[in-house]
Amino acid sequence: MSASDRKPWGELTLLLLAGTALLIAAAATGALDAPEAWTLLAVLAAAYAMSRGLARNRWSLRPAVPPAPAGLPASRPGQDGVTVTLSAEQLEVDRRRRPHERVTLRKEVVTEDVTITVPVRREVVRVVRTPIGEDEDVDLSPPAAGEVRELILMEERAVVDKRLIARERVRLEKDVVTHEEQITETVRHEEAEVDHVPADPDTEPTEAT
Repeated sequence: MSASDRKPWGELTLLLLAGTALLIAAAATGALDAPEAWTLLAVLAAAYAMSRGLARNRWSLRPAVPPAPAGLPASRPGQDGVTVTLSAEQLEVDRRRRPHERVTLRKEVVTEDVTITVPVRREVVRVVRTPIGEDEDVDLSPPAAGEVRELILMEERAVVDKRLIARERVRLEKDVVTHEEQITETVRHEEAEVDHVPADPDTEPTEAT
């Protein structure tokens, strides 16, 4: 309910309260039958009727202002247009470091068979027979009984020994590898729409040129 609709009910309530108070006062003083009391009550009713007539004429003389279209702010007097602020969502991406993999460097003993060729030498007996010439002086005395002559033959044997040597140095290093990731996200933005409403020449106010 608008202010113009509430105003008549407020004035009527005041009139009723004033008339009731006037009748109560007249009854308390014994002047209920006096013509002054009823005259005053008639004056109050006439004043209310005149005020309602003037208010109705004043509101009927004002030009009707059409309501602003839905969704757009009403224009103020003295403004040439309406400004609307549009907003949009924007993606903001942040990068965070997190553990990816743990690498442990550990030594293990691997056993394998290795075959190598080693040349070894050994002595063998070779009988050399040399003929004796006629003019050569040779001891012809018979050998002693049971005399045995021996020759010791030598040979080489391969002796295997193992020793630990440094073969290779292994070190762990970290490298940073960069790759691209595609992130798809839905964002929203605002757009402005203008609704054109035909003006009613009977209700729209005219501007003086």
